[in-house]
Amino acid sequence: MEIDRNYRVVKEHPLSKLYPSHLQLYTIPPNQDISLDELYEVAFTRQKVLQEVSNIRERSKRGDVPDAEFHSLMGQKTKPITLNPALGEKIKDKHINERRRDHISHYILRLAYCEREDLRRWFLSQEVALLNYRLHDATPDDFQGFIKQYREYFPFTEGKFSDLEDKSLCNEMLSFYNYKQKPTQASNEYYSVHFSEVFDLVQNRSVIIHKGFAYLPMNRTDMIITLICNKFRSLLSQDLVRTVAFMSFIKEDERMRKTITTLRNNYLGSDFVNSGMKTSGQIRLSDLDSLSKESFSPCMRNLHESLRKEHHLRHFGRLQYGLFLKSIGITLEQALEFWRSEFTKIMEPDKFDKQYAYNVRHSYGKEGKRTNYTPYSCMKIIMSNGPSSGDHHGCPFKHWDGDSISKMLVSYGVPMSQVTSILSYAHDSHYQLACQKYFEVTHNLQQSNFSLEHPTQYFIESRNVREGKVPQVKEERDPDLPTLTEVELMEFDDFDTQEN
Repeated sequence: MEIDRNYRVVKEHPLSKLYPSHLQLYTIPPNQDISLDELYEVAFTRQKVLQEVSNIRERSKRGDVPDAEFHSLMGQKTKPITLNPALGEKIKDKHINERRRDHISHYILRLAYCEREDLRRWFLSQEVALLNYRLHDATPDDFQGFIKQYREYFPFTEGKFSDLEDKSLCNEMLSFYNYKQKPTQASNEYYSVHFSEVFDLVQNRSVIIHKGFAYLPMNRTDMIITLICNKFRSLLSQDLVRTVAFMSFIKEDERMRKTITTLRNNYLGSDFVNSGMKTSGQIRLSDLDSLSKESFSPCMRNLHESLRKEHHLRHFGRLQYGLFLKSIGITLEQALEFWRSEFTKIMEPDKFDKQYAYNVRHSYGKEGKRTNYTPYSCMKIIMSNGPSSGDHHGCPFKHWDGDSISKMLVSYGVPMSQVTSILSYAHDSHYQLACQKYFEVTHNLQQSNFSLEHPTQYFIESRNVREGKVPQVKEERDPDLPTLTEVELMEFDDFDTQEN
């Protein structure tokens, strides 16, 4: 809004009534114009933040993030979509625009995540967690304004403990909520709501139930937030299912279809597409063996060692590993030399030049349509078809069984005490967190300061640690922990020298 010298409102922003608060339940779909570039920006930014939220929550559950640090860490990771809490006349046009972008980004991700149950469940969980954090971070005025704005969605009745006719019940409630003295105005007021709306509080025996209704003191913000988040979860869950019915219509727009597909696949590899340009030619082929042990993610180390052992990789393995090498700075000339030196150990040079050299040049954009192909992100690798017999591509934490993962970890020098922790992430389908935990263990870090999304990112972060740009935390090894110097990682089939 615009304000004159006498602090009178001259012109009100057309969206000010839609966004009186920075807190939203997203009950009304956005109806504003937005450029395609801005749509991409707000959607991908929110998606990255939700991934950070997911990682923090999962690590917190496992004790990797102390409770005392959880809130501050959430603040750091959600900063890209932090909203100014200005109210009333303090709201400026830029604050309205922030809230508009927040509104639109939420709905775009609804479209991306609504069609599959697993994606709906993930999106729902992270959005509820984000709202929970924002509510806990809100000022009392923000909080009360939010409740007033969305009052129709909260099925509670307001009252005062002192007005209860049953004085013994009143005393019981005041005692239960630790009001030992006569309650103040704030502590005297309550919301009563059907127990099913706060079932988690009932399970934890955190509330008094009387005739099927739970009594929540108004000054117990944590309880009110639980009620709000439960209602938001219910509303969003229903809306996600309803949205599916409109997807065929929405996908008629080719631009929207591509955006939704990209978001659904969660392909976050673009940040690392051009990383190799900075180090192009600086990595020597003779260093790859040592680098694979020091700084390659398990998926890339497995591909490198399989290539060294069998002198051959099938198509998807060559593609996954070749694009990774390109991304870390291996030039086309180096790539041709590297692949030729390995493959010609089991075939004639002429066969390599005829059947394989073209594909190497093609991946660098020098053949065919001359497309500059990008390296695979973690989610691209995880979501793609897994390896069959004789293949070595894919994500070990996703595509291998527990015994094979354990053997790999021990052979890579992971202490037995940490193997179980990493395996638990993989077992619960948190494959990137398993890899990030592996990174922390092998780099002597108590906690990494990034969210792993890409093998190239893994390499970059590893080099930063190895070169002293990130401080390591040395951990004394328990001398009683067993180690294995030689572990049979996998049983390889006889390699196939035919083109695959």
